[in-house]
Amino acid sequence: MKLLRLAHGFRRSSAFRWAASMGIFLAANAEAQQVLLERAYDKQGETRLEIESVFTPRQSRGFMPVRVTIRNATAQNRKWDLDFDFQSSWGQMGYSSRFTVAVDSGSEVIQELLVPVPTGLDSGAGYRQVSVRAGSAGLPSAQRTDSTQIFIDWPAIGISQKLADRNLNQLNSAMTSSSHSRGGVDAFAGTFDPEKLPADWRGYTGLDVLMIADEEWERLSPGARMAILEWTRLGGRLDFYVRQVDTGAWLASHELIPDENTQSAPNRGLGSVRAWNWDGQNLKAKEIVSRYAAVSNLAKELSDFYRRGWSLLQMFDGTGFNTALVILLLIAFGIIVGPINLFVLAKPGQRHKLFITTPIISLVASLLILAIILLSDGIGGSGRRLVLALLESGPQEKRLYITQKQVCRTGVLLGSGFRIDDPVFLSPIILPPSALNRIDPSSAETTDYRLEGGTYRGDWFQSRSEQAQFLQSVRATRSRVEQQAPATDTEAPRLFSSLEFEVDEFFYRDGWGFVWKYSGAASLAGGEAIPLQPSDEKILEKWWEEKCLDLNEPVQKQTRKLWRENGRFFATSSDRRAGFVETLGSIRWKDDLAIISGSVVTASTPSAPEGTK
Repeated sequence: MKLLRLAHGFRRSSAFRWAASMGIFLAANAEAQQVLLERAYDKQGETRLEIESVFTPRQSRGFMPVRVTIRNATAQNRKWDLDFDFQSSWGQMGYSSRFTVAVDSGSEVIQELLVPVPTGLDSGAGYRQVSVRAGSAGLPSAQRTDSTQIFIDWPAIGISQKLADRNLNQLNSAMTSSSHSRGGVDAFAGTFDPEKLPADWRGYTGLDVLMIADEEWERLSPGARMAILEWTRLGGRLDFYVRQVDTGAWLASHELIPDENTQSAPNRGLGSVRAWNWDGQNLKAKEIVSRYAAVSNLAKELSDFYRRGWSLLQMFDGTGFNTALVILLLIAFGIIVGPINLFVLAKPGQRHKLFITTPIISLVASLLILAIILLSDGIGGSGRRLVLALLESGPQEKRLYITQKQVCRTGVLLGSGFRIDDPVFLSPIILPPSALNRIDPSSAETTDYRLEGGTYRGDWFQSRSEQAQFLQSVRATRSRVEQQAPATDTEAPRLFSSLEFEVDEFFYRDGWGFVWKYSGAASLAGGEAIPLQPSDEKILEKWWEEKCLDLNEPVQKQTRKLWRENGRFFATSSDRRAGFVETLGSIRWKDDLAIISGSVVTASTPSAPEGTK
């Protein structure tokens, strides 16, 4: 979160660039950052508020980065409460969030916020209302509501101003007039100002592709560059358009690939970095549209792929609530509270007993129904989690990139709110239709989610239901696997584990492409040498694909390329420290599995630490 405080003595013209009016959102062929709300609190405009989106509000999931600029010319320090509310036109899914911005008297604050966006459910065009409210004690409130279309049949693309200025209209025309047009999508991409890009990877979770010119990348802040590169590790696609003929040399000069002789950039984790030639002015519209037509929209994956059937869901036996037993109990209650109560317990002449017997019978029946619910469904719930963790231990990175998928069935929940302190992107996953599935685009069920600070509330977990979630997170870590000596003709490579979690299975593909396997009998703990024995590339490939099977098809495609990379290790773990993100505490997670791939770093000393073999 970036915070900038300026002195009160500033020029009004340089502090704000206000929109000409409070009209509707910009047309689709000019998709860009937009003013969501603005308010002048006095005639002179000394106290002002402006809320602007960095990317288009037509996002279909993730976080929408916004820039809030507030000037406080009043005589007192103030706090502004900002409320954002997304509602679909069909009432299927809503997401609300609240933020507080403090501004001292006589100062201006520019603050970046990350506003959560509900995941789109419908193919084709969907409609959504975006409401923004701002209030500060003693000042009139401000509010604005706009309607916008969202699309999940086309990838969410962000295109920089330099690339869009002369080309966006042609790109829109080429897309809508070609066979690549899908679901009524009327805009190729949304434009952005590189100077306003966020320095938090979550600000890019609404995008599948980021297109940027070489000169714009070179002017980005270090924080924005790092955030974008973190986003690519989690599956984002970063495409540079460079005027230099040798794109490989340009990438190498910016430390985006290791070897300047490489003509194409390697994949980055689940994502990729690529460079394409252009003349600095014109893009070949049809070629560009064709280039991105095959890119998948993550919102469509979360909405469509898992409802076709998911192996993680198969752990549940499908047993449900015992409806017949409740019906029999209600019939018995009707007989007891009626004829038996009237003619036996409170017979004629003793009707005053009805004031005692009727409440007692009702209370006993309620307790019996509650007991049946508790015995059949239980309290809390059970589920399974699967994590794909990418460990990058280089000196400039030291990050653990987490993609987590989880599914659970709940009984009676005594509370559904939970807190996550780590920065995460959290989205519901649409499961196959069932009596316990509360999120189904074809039904009239509505769901609402709320986020304030790090606390999640609403329908993330509901009593007596099945639900699944998709999570992404980036953690700073000191975990690493060190190579203390490479393999020789007579010895296996010497590796040492400085991982913060235990490992069950372990493979290593060395710098020459030879494959080695952990030869120990027990789980491998951190702080131990890793004994290795020779293995085979085909064994590694088969093992890796089997472990990634439950990730579902889109992520499987992204992980297949990982096992081919030299200088990486591959492991599994059931240790909760291996990247699992904790959500609702009353869920009992069973058979947790973390699939881990990471870079191996060269040890700073040639020998193993004391006490190791």
